[in-house]
Amino acid sequence: MKILKYTAVATALSIGLYGCGGDSGGGSSTTGQFSLGVSDAPIDDVASVKVFYNRVVLLPVGSGEPIEFELSQDGEESIGVDLPNYQGSNVAPLVTDQEVPAGDYKLCLFALDGAEMRDDLSHVIVGSDIDSGTHAPLQVQGDGTCPQGVGDEPDAGVLYFNKTFSINAGNNDFVAEFDLRRGLKEPVGQNTHYTIQRTSVQLINNLETGHIKGTVNLNVVDACDEAIPDNAITAVNAVYVYPTEPEEVLDRANMVGFSATPTETEVAPITSANVNLAEDGVTYEYEVGFLGEGTYSLGYTCTAGEDTEEAIENFSIYQISDDPNPVKVIPNETITINFSEQV
Repeated sequence: MKILKYTAVATALSIGLYGCGGDSGGGSSTTGQFSLGVSDAPIDDVASVKVFYNRVVLLPVGSGEPIEFELSQDGEESIGVDLPNYQGSNVAPLVTDQEVPAGDYKLCLFALDGAEMRDDLSHVIVGSDIDSGTHAPLQVQGDGTCPQGVGDEPDAGVLYFNKTFSINAGNNDFVAEFDLRRGLKEPVGQNTHYTIQRTSVQLINNLETGHIKGTVNLNVVDACDEAIPDNAITAVNAVYVYPTEPEEVLDRANMVGFSATPTETEVAPITSANVNLAEDGVTYEYEVGFLGEGTYSLGYTCTAGEDTEEAIENFSIYQISDDPNPVKVIPNETITINFSEQV
């Protein structure tokens, strides 16, 4: 079987949204410009989650040969991305403006498995500091093999995105969004490696998504911290996002964590964002990137570190946003939602 091969060389990883889509030049009516990047919804207690990618394969739907992009950077036959550096709407590019035939596709992304003390393979650094943290290998739990005769690769996970998407004339920008809070798992049993679960990675079309950002007042953060009984746990601040019907006001008590099993009245989150101290040293800020068009409710918590299977009973949403009504996300727009007053 024939595979059309390209080489995608990354000379630098730029932070920020690339491309806004549309009908800009660069191809005829039968070709489109394809770009793929990666981004992250955050995780706590790790200083680094670095994944190395070496191949991207477009799989034509119907007829045509697979199109493979071999990734490289600085002389290495892979591109390493430290995912926590690319949160919110920030994207690390893997493939940029490659001209391919217009049409419908599926996609495979190959990630190299980690090995003990190998900084050039996928790994995690546990702790708050990269220099002093504990190094552990990382594996992306993939789908086994890439279809249409592409196959697998030794010591690599294959992320196969089987939902059909279209590449049209003009720019076509996609993001593989990793939700590490939901998908990064510690070693189990005799294993020494961390894993990223396949279900926590989704392929997103930039043209179909919007973003939410905002601030959390210092008084709200302090009040949540003080509400923790006897300092029993360490405060970890985050904003959780919940799918909501347009006319529904979601009660705070029905907002649960990723690790919970929701009852009939409770709602599970779809993503989250870390809440970090802004440069002014007074206000906290957050950003949630790549949300599909729809309506959502937001909840702030300082117990995000307890959102694990072992400690989920200690997790709760402390406060909803200033406007309790659902937030409407519109593609290509960023909406500001704040948590200004302590309730």
